[in-house]
Amino acid sequence: MSAETEHSVTDVSHFGVVHQVPDPGAMIELFDRLKRLLHRPKAILLERLSVENARSVLDVRCGTGEDVAEMARRMPPGGEAAGLDASEAMIAEARRRHSGLGAGVTFRHGDVLSLPYPDQAFDVCRAETVLVHVPDPGQAVAEIARVTRHGGRVGALEIDEGSFVLDHPDQQMTRTILGAYSDSMACGWAGRQLPRLFRQADRRVG
Repeated sequence: MSAETEHSVTDVSHFGVVHQVPDPGAMIELFDRLKRLLHRPKAILLERLSVENARSVLDVRCGTGEDVAEMARRMPPGGEAAGLDASEAMIAEARRRHSGLGAGVTFRHGDVLSLPYPDQAFDVCRAETVLVHVPDPGQAVAEIARVTRHGGRVGALEIDEGSFVLDHPDQQMTRTILGAYSDSMACGWAGRQLPRLFRQADRRVG
């Protein structure tokens, strides 16, 4: 493979470039399917966030906006539900799917490492499988904490790629495969880092 060809290949693990693949619709459908696999932990996270008592909520890396829409349906009248994603294609699809939810539901393109919102803007912030894809998860968590009001609630659902288990007779090959898979992500061990990252962010904003 030539250097020119290598440079032209889009790394679809970076969700902000979904609009650059030949068929963004197919990628969006794949992401929809992957999210459905997390149905149970997603439901538990939503219950614990108690959005029924929130006036403003943010879903970081909202994808096509289903979780934003669900939070908006649970919020009291007059509440504001915002979704942010690094992919312009995802934001366009979220706006298309949920255009009938009213002015209180908004979707915005942006970067979790520099959230385009003021300090303490939200009562609740939610992040699902975000940190595994960012180069600086500590900065991402600090930004989420920054835009959450004092006394608000933050919930994160992450996958730890380093905890995957594979059975194969060749142990060394198994270690190589698992290590390569985890290292292919920006932060493959994000799941196990959550307690430490949130403690650090709490000290920074406290």
